[in-house]
Amino acid sequence: MADSPQKELKDKLEKLHREGEERAAQRLAETLGLAYADLGKTPISLEAVRVLSEVEAKQARVAGVELNNKKLALAVIDPQSPETKKAIEDLLKKNYEVKVVVVSVSSMNDAWRFYKFIKLDSGKITGKVVVSQERINDLRARLTSIEAVNKEIGSLDFPRSFLSAQ
Repeated sequence: MADSPQKELKDKLEKLHREGEERAAQRLAETLGLAYADLGKTPISLEAVRVLSEVEAKQARVAGVELNNKKLALAVIDPQSPETKKAIEDLLKKNYEVKVVVVSVSSMNDAWRFYKFIKLDSGKITGKVVVSQERINDLRARLTSIEAVNKEIGSLDFPRSFLSAQ
């Protein structure tokens, strides 16, 4: 079944808008003497994306796209913005060699979509139990008698094997 004329028109307008964005980004890159990339057509490395947190990347309007040792290709929308400059400075302080690549807003959105594939660090398994001071204070306030402790233990939902184990 053919698309409706409205959908075809909408798709065509979106395509023209994207092409216009890409041309503008390409002109900016040429003006500044920097590289340009269309991230819709460029492979993006998850390791490079992981260099900056999603929050940092979006605030600075940047994204790592390629990483080789400490050489990072960093996609930027506006290399002259203060947030972008600060992000680049921070990466240089962390001993990254940064190559700036100008991209369009649509391309940057393509790069930021990769954050959903990055698994958050779950922390190192050490065999230790970490209890926050807040949790300790809460337990001290509530567990003031043997009856309160027994009631708390009785309300816990342990598997049967824990209750019968010695």
